[in-house]
Amino acid sequence: SDVCSSDLTVAAAPEWRLGMAEDEQAVLLRLLDRRADPRREAAWRLLAVLWQGAYYQALRVEQGLGYALFSRFHAGEDAAELQFGVQSPHAPVERLREAIQGFLARAVAELPATSPARLQQARRAVLDGLADPGTRQARLLRTCHAWLAAQPAGWAEEVRQAAQGLQLADLADAAAALLGAATLRCWVSST
Repeated sequence: SDVCSSDLTVAAAPEWRLGMAEDEQAVLLRLLDRRADPRREAAWRLLAVLWQGAYYQALRVEQGLGYALFSRFHAGEDAAELQFGVQSPHAPVERLREAIQGFLARAVAELPATSPARLQQARRAVLDGLADPGTRQARLLRTCHAWLAAQPAGWAEEVRQAAQGLQLADLADAAAALLGAATLRCWVSST
């Protein structure tokens, strides 16, 4: 079974602890959302692109935390997710969690300063990711993934259209909502 079930009926945000070898510590934050609103999914996809480099800069370069860092959007079977992970041989789990939370607060606050050119780059990346793959095999793989993820017919096209129309104010609203209690957070941490 999946760690941190994406069953969004859970009242309290789950937390999972995993063992790791030696002194390694790792933290993964999963922000989960039922795939019911193509505009929200498009916003999350754009935020993932906009924040990827900034996340690495904030945690690895500025704070020297960890060596394995990633942030991404993931379309799962039951939910869409924004994921932020870091692994470190020297920082404790609580410090890693604080760094992720601090990054999110800072990223949300700085989002309005995003340049139109940077927003357009992110939009292009999202649209390229949603584009119809050229080969027959790639189209079959995408169709199978959509079926396994229980996407309604035309979902990718709805998300694509939403991504084309989202403005910075829409992203700021979606980002601010990430910090609120309505977004299910699931922490996966080493013990």
